[in-house]
Amino acid sequence: MTTTLDSILNAARERVRTLKGQRAALEAAARAAPTAPAAAAAPAMPPGGAESDRRLATILFADLSGFTSLSEGLDPEDVRALQTDLLDTLRTTLLRYDAFVEKFVGDAVMAVFGAPTAHEDDPERALRAALEMHEGVDALSARWERRLPRPLQLHIGVNTGRVVAGHIGSAEGAAYAVTGDAVNVAARLQSAAGPGQTLVSLNTQGLTRNAFEFESGGALELKGKSRPVDVFRLLGQTAQGRAPVARGLEAHGLRAPLGQVLVVLVGAQAVGMAFDDRRRARILAQEVQQFQHQVTGQTG
Repeated sequence: MTTTLDSILNAARERVRTLKGQRAALEAAARAAPTAPAAAAAPAMPPGGAESDRRLATILFADLSGFTSLSEGLDPEDVRALQTDLLDTLRTTLLRYDAFVEKFVGDAVMAVFGAPTAHEDDPERALRAALEMHEGVDALSARWERRLPRPLQLHIGVNTGRVVAGHIGSAEGAAYAVTGDAVNVAARLQSAAGPGQTLVSLNTQGLTRNAFEFESGGALELKGKSRPVDVFRLLGQTAQGRAPVARGLEAHGLRAPLGQVLVVLVGAQAVGMAFDDRRRARILAQEVQQFQHQVTGQTG
């Protein structure tokens, strides 16, 4: 039993260290990110007031390569049916990773990972979604093969940076959107990506390099940027990224967010009921409470 308690404590300590490291990396990315605002429209969400907040988010733009020329020889009904199939495919993948689909424009989509709902692995979620979106479009292309002059291919751009997120305007039904230079950079990366490619910024690559494989795309001159931007082509997931490895307390079957788990464990009585060793339980409760304060201070 002592070994089990020690394992849980060690997992909690490791989780705190991981959160501190991730926060440091995100703060570094935020310091490096320019702050010039750039508006982006969005569909309406349930009204929540005009409040906004500054946060780090990962922005994804995806577009079908050469859609205008591809649809030139199609019947308008076929074009509409293709767009519907395409957007359904992209939306399904994005929602699977809990992204906020900010807007669809024709055959293009903009999605946000980290607003309004944030996850500690939002940059990784964005890149997994990008890879699955390419796969989904390949499958869609196969279904439409007889009606299309050439295969369908996406080009995607992904960037992580500081944004302002919130409802634009105070009217009923005001649209939720993110604004900031990070949005512009993601859009420019998508425009620069070739058919079938995903281009990723240095910020995103730095936060995901252990889980994904990249190759350097060099420094690109992007429209509206005063200096060249370092970019990377996303190649796929690493072995570490593909393996569904349990993190921290999840290795012990505790799958709630760490803060919730700690709150549950803090009560000495509850812990005492779970473990026969009451003295160890009290010690565990005290240490867990200290960890809770650390996590609250680091992630709040």
